[in-house]
Amino acid sequence: MYYDIRRNKDKIYNHPLVNRIFKYNNDVLNKVVESKIPSFVLPYDSVQKDIISRIVNGESLVIKGPPGTGKTLTIANIVASLLDNNKKILFSSAKKSALSEVYAKLPKNLRKFCLKLDSESETQASSINPIEIRKDLKKILDYKEKEYNEDIERITSDLNHNLIDNKDAIINVNKYIDFAYSNSIYSK
Repeated sequence: MYYDIRRNKDKIYNHPLVNRIFKYNNDVLNKVVESKIPSFVLPYDSVQKDIISRIVNGESLVIKGPPGTGKTLTIANIVASLLDNNKKILFSSAKKSALSEVYAKLPKNLRKFCLKLDSESETQASSINPIEIRKDLKKILDYKEKEYNEDIERITSDLNHNLIDNKDAIINVNKYIDFAYSNSIYSK
């Protein structure tokens, strides 16, 4: 076995699964260097930060763990970070309580970007009205567009005020310099 591994070392190192697990591939290492920094809206620890960073940078993961290990906070932070990167997220769970807990952990200003579809039974699921879902989705998209337009107007207004303030400050500095030099020994 040792000789087989030694003889096939290059094949083993170049295997996609080995690269994914051990990150031997330079492309993977380059992705780590050029990685996106996730946005955190809830408390996190170093393990959660690593998981969220990996997901924001395109890695697919399954998150498992016993109760009380921070899975809900991690998932809420993942949703927030992906929304911040203009990504679409589908979060599903076999249990309605898991969906509700993650939704409840999201800050209120992010909940408006969520379309929550949940039901306790197949009967309830079959009674979901697609027209109502489209209306809810349209509300979310319209709200998002309206909010973006308001943000653009506010930012443009702030920039214009800053430009005017900076222009006035430069004029005042120039006046001060002119005054200082006109009343000094350099002007004589």
